[in-house]
Order: sequence, then C-alpha cells, then structure tokens
Amino acid sequence: SSGINAEYGEVSSVGFRHIKNVPYIKAASFANCKYVDDAALSHLHGSADTGSLKVLNLCNTNITPLALHQLAELHSLKHLDISECRLLAQMPANHPELIELLKTKLPKCTVVISSNKVLREKA
Repeated sequence: SSGINAEYGEVSSVGFRHIKNVPYIKAASFANCKYVDDAALSHLHGSADTGSLKVLNLCNTNITPLALHQLAELHSLKHLDISECRLLAQMPANHPELIELLKTKLPKCTVVISSNKVLREKA
C-alpha cells in the first residue's frame, strides 16, 4: 500500500509541495509535525482528486479552523484525525458550524476531534 508516515518529522508546507502531484497516496500521517499548518494542506489535492487518499492523521499539528474547509473537500477520506491540535482545542464549543460542515461534507468519514469526541461514519 502507498502511504506516507512523517510522524514527529520536520515536514513543512514547503515540503508538502513535493507530494502534491503524487496521485495515489492511500494514507498519510503527519502526527506531531509542528510545521504542518493550513498552507501545507493545499498540497494534498493530488491524491485527494484521484480519490485514493483514505486516511489522514493531522493529530497535534498547527492547523486552524480555517483548514477544516479544505479538509471538508477531501471527499475520499474514511478516517481523519484532527485531535490534539492546539489551535483547534476549543473548536466544538466555538465553531459548531465547522463540525456540521465536516459531518455534511464527509458523511463516510470517521473524524477524531479529541480523545472523547469522534464523529462516526454514517451507516
């Protein structure tokens, strides 16, 4: 299977440019990558556009609520982990509309928001 595991890596949005045209990534984990931010996510569309990207782990990265609009467009996702992102820490309380956006746009995706909040795939 084709995947990227960059956990705890020094990957930045500049580094993401090198993967933007890789069309068949099935799973990508950028957990604990402190330089992964909103700008980096725009480079994931190569794999997203082909429908191959199924699993994306952005746990403990520096994405903000604005990134959720980009993530909501990754319709092929089956599992998305955005837990422990400090810039999303208060998201469910402060941005209920973004939770609804993810539910609506990604109905076949399990979204991990925190250790005690998971949006399950609709049956």
